[in-house]
Amino acid sequence: MEKLLLIEDDLAIGELLVERLAEEGFEVHWERTGTSGLTAALNGNYDLVLLDIMLPGINGFDICREVRRHRRMPILMLTARTEEEEQVLGLGLGADDYITKPFSLTTLVARIRAHLRRFRLATAETGIIQVGPLVIDPVACRVTRNGRELNLTAKEFELLLHFARNPNRVFTRGQLYEAVWKEPYLGDDNTVMVHIRRLREKIQPEETDPELIQTVRGLGYRFVVV
Repeated sequence: MEKLLLIEDDLAIGELLVERLAEEGFEVHWERTGTSGLTAALNGNYDLVLLDIMLPGINGFDICREVRRHRRMPILMLTARTEEEEQVLGLGLGADDYITKPFSLTTLVARIRAHLRRFRLATAETGIIQVGPLVIDPVACRVTRNGRELNLTAKEFELLLHFARNPNRVFTRGQLYEAVWKEPYLGDDNTVMVHIRRLREKIQPEETDPELIQTVRGLGYRFVVV
């Protein structure tokens, strides 16, 4: 199920969109202020953002600018204002589309699906994987977190890539060793444990960061994608 982030302060519009988009098979997370919306966009794992412009806290233009610096998912801006200059500004900041209120829900859903389809195709062509604040580029062997490149060793990168390609699956230390080191596992847990500890320190440097690599007691590790 594709996950959408709705940032909209109007109660009636928000409730209507959440209900209708859920009927269309989307999972919708709704934030009603610019501040909470920006936090959700940067830290969550969403396929597309529906972004109002006039918001309490931080306006939609500033949110769009900040999100686009760090994340790649489509951004559709929603507004009751029709000035061409605003549309040009929003698109120039990195928005993928600009939808004027009032709008047809049928048209909105069609445009959401179109942008999701284009994004999936573009992602498939490059092989890029995005998980929360992380963007993993298998071709360039490059990982960024909130737009900043991480300095990973070759094995740390291979370990992260293996996890990201198999989200929410539990791996034993032996399975990880054989998948990444390409050698028979002879019971040396320390190699895997040290690499996972160092990888965790780099991809989630703050104690308050969501735990991406989760220890499953008695079994091994899981890369958590919600």
